[in-house]
Amino acid sequence: RLRTCSGNPNCFSTTGDALLEDRQQYGVDFFIPTWIPPPEETQPLQRVAAVVAKYEPGQGGIDGGGFVLVKQTDSYLYYQFEALKKGYIDDVEFAMDAATSGVMVRSASRVGVTDFGVNAVRLNYMADKLRSKGWSIPEITPTTHRDYWITANEAREATFDEDRRKME
Repeated sequence: RLRTCSGNPNCFSTTGDALLEDRQQYGVDFFIPTWIPPPEETQPLQRVAAVVAKYEPGQGGIDGGGFVLVKQTDSYLYYQFEALKKGYIDDVEFAMDAATSGVMVRSASRVGVTDFGVNAVRLNYMADKLRSKGWSIPEITPTTHRDYWITANEAREATFDEDRRKME
């Protein structure tokens, strides 16, 4: 299992309480479902690694500082993504889920209360690439994670940082 999130709107994780009512009781809903590969996918974690390797720093107005693979095993991937201007680091982890044959995911900012939508934009970008290969991964939207997006959008509107306001 990967770590859960603290409840701040700057993290998503497949580890958490599956009941929406319970998640909402403790703050922002950060839970996302395990990413499910198609049945013919024999090495799902390697497919995720290949998608991340082709990730475009700066897409969607985020991660302009690039990323680095910190740790890789047969069942685990750990990356650090960096913001262009201030050098903020976000941790992104993927691990095999033996129970579902899926991939557990965690993307979290290390500092701050909000992430301005960065973790959702990043995960949606990667998930979109995997969905095109038959994976089952719901998109993180204002409908699925209302409080997260309200906080992220309010923070973007309030910032003096022009680049943060231009995020897609």
